[in-house]
Amino acid sequence: MNSRILVVAGLLVAAAPVAAHAQQTEVVVAPVVVTGEVIGYEPGRTIVIKSDGRDVSYALTPELSLPAEVQLGRRVTVHSERGADGTARVTRVVTTSLTPEGQVQRTTEETRVGDSGLVTQMKTTVITTTSITPEGEAKKTVEETRTTPSGDTTKTTTVTVQGTVKTYTPGKSFTILKADGTPVTYKIAENANMPAELAVGKMVTIHQIPGSGLRIVVEKEQ
Repeated sequence: MNSRILVVAGLLVAAAPVAAHAQQTEVVVAPVVVTGEVIGYEPGRTIVIKSDGRDVSYALTPELSLPAEVQLGRRVTVHSERGADGTARVTRVVTTSLTPEGQVQRTTEETRVGDSGLVTQMKTTVITTTSITPEGEAKKTVEETRTTPSGDTTKTTTVTVQGTVKTYTPGKSFTILKADGTPVTYKIAENANMPAELAVGKMVTIHQIPGSGLRIVVEKEQ
């Protein structure tokens, strides 16, 4: 049976080795992520999620900001971390909903409390739109809006294109053939980090981010 593995071009950062003579051990606590239906919610106090047949209750701190879409019956994802005192603190809540136009909208509210007690909040809204071009091709557009603690807003729109690699000249350019037979050629920037798996005949997904270049995902058959 063939299974598809997504290979993404990117940078790998190696973790520094721990010295054998070190006397202290740094413990990194990974966040706990729970997805389920909201069955209980008191703003600023508690939220209860039903996940995998069990009820999970979280205490909410007054400074925590939650998406407006959080309400009974809605499906949410809760990220929590255990503090130094052993108490689990909710740091991020993600909701998924539909806009009036029928687009999928994902809203994330993240709250962080620093060691000094300083509270920072970040809100991210991602709207995904799938449309059909005049040529009959499916076009996926992702619009991401980030709001910083100071109220500044940045918006990024990503257009996704899929196709099969028709030609590839390392360091210069590559051309993909979309599902409707239309060729699209991309120039390769100097010192660009290209996936090692990129080759003629491979199926790829191109994420075009204005001002940030391309992100290339290669589907590999195994």
